[in-house]
Amino acid sequence: MIKILGLDVSKSSVSACLLTQKPEQPRQFYYECPFYRFSANAEGIKALLGLDADIAMIEPTGNNYSKLWGTHLARAGVEVRLIGHKELKNYRANHLALPDKDDDADALALACYY
Repeated sequence: MIKILGLDVSKSSVSACLLTQKPEQPRQFYYECPFYRFSANAEGIKALLGLDADIAMIEPTGNNYSKLWGTHLARAGVEVRLIGHKELKNYRANHLALPDKDDDADALALACYY
C-alpha cells in the first residue's frame, strides 16, 4: 500500500495529510481526517519522517520554505513531487469541494492530486 503525503508549507511549520487512497468524498473526509502539524525544527522533521511516506506532494513556496522539507524527505528516500500553484488551484476548483485558505484543506488537496 502506497502512502501519499500532502504538505502545506508555511514559514515555520507544515500541515500534513497522509493518504493510502484518494477519498471518494474529499469534503466529508476533510472533516474526519487526522491532520498533522510539524514545526520546522529537528524534532518536527523527525516526526514527519516517522510517517514513513512513499511520495510527498508539495506546493513550492517562496524563501525556500518548501526546500527544507523536500530535501529532508528526499534524503530519507521519499519521492518528492512539486505541484504548481495554478495546477493545484484548478484541481481544487474542478475536482474538490474543500474550504479555501485552509492549511489542512491544502494538505489534503495536495495528497489527492497524486
